Amino acid sequence: MKKNKGIIYIQVILLISLLSILFYFVYSYINRSAFTSYKEEDVINSEYKAESLINILVSDDKFEEDFKNFYLSDEDYKNLNPKIIPENLDSYKCYIKKSSTKKFPDRVILFSEVKYKDVETKSTLIGSAINDFYKDKSGIITVDKVKPKKLNIMKDAFNNYNESDNIIRLNGDFLYKKIGRDFYICEEKININEDTKEEIKDIVPIYLIGDRDVIVQESGKLEIKDDFNFATFLIINDEVIFNDFKIFGIIVLNEGASVSKLLNLKGYLVNLSDKNTYTNVEYNENILKKYRDVLPFYVQFDPVALQNNIN
Repeated sequence: MKKNKGIIYIQVILLISLLSILFYFVYSYINRSAFTSYKEEDVINSEYKAESLINILVSDDKFEEDFKNFYLSDEDYKNLNPKIIPENLDSYKCYIKKSSTKKFPDRVILFSEVKYKDVETKSTLIGSAINDFYKDKSGIITVDKVKPKKLNIMKDAFNNYNESDNIIRLNGDFLYKKIGRDFYICEEKININEDTKEEIKDIVPIYLIGDRDVIVQESGKLEIKDDFNFATFLIINDEVIFNDFKIFGIIVLNEGASVSKLLNLKGYLVNLSDKNTYTNVEYNENILKKYRDVLPFYVQFDPVALQNNIN
């Protein structure tokens, strides 16, 4: 009898021990799950705050201007200061970096690094810096190659061009001619010889064309009398006669433009009219780069991919 009582006593102790172990594991599991859930919430919040900083930077009204100034500068790296900071951050840092590769020469990366409740997150927004409007390797951009929204923006920019301080605006009939070593916009004037009463046509220089001037032909006729043997930037709204000369530069044909004999262009042709212009264009990126700070929306941040890294 005493022996049976001993066995029962031992069994009760074992049962209590097993139940204690079971309760311990249940308790540990619940605590661990709660802790994991808690940490997951911190991770999600940390990611959210890092991405929010990226969005705050990009949506700032001054971002495009600041981005253009940065990209056209010699700097490869620049710290950024967002106007709004998400709450409860232990620390944060924002910056932008040029990260060109052979395949993506205009690649840039926007960074935000945050620390929230000991969770460190780095968000990166990879993008391109050059507007794809200027990347057509055929050298000719036409209305059918551009999405309607961007097309309207670009049409408006060239129709109301005011990007450069060095603008020669032409209203009337003029000639483009080389005189000596310099290039001029000239006017043809008719004088009467008092003795013979004959008409004499004189070519009178009106504007000396500088290396950085932009010619906006608003109305009238412009006739090219010599080769453009240095890069120029010409926006056409009315009539231009090129006379088979070879042209180096950027030619923009707005909707009302009428062009004849534009046969050889080295640079870039923007045809915003509905008229076909048959020409041989050789794409030249260096000519575009020469005018990159005065070409409308040449520098334009275009987001490609957003990534997060958790530490």
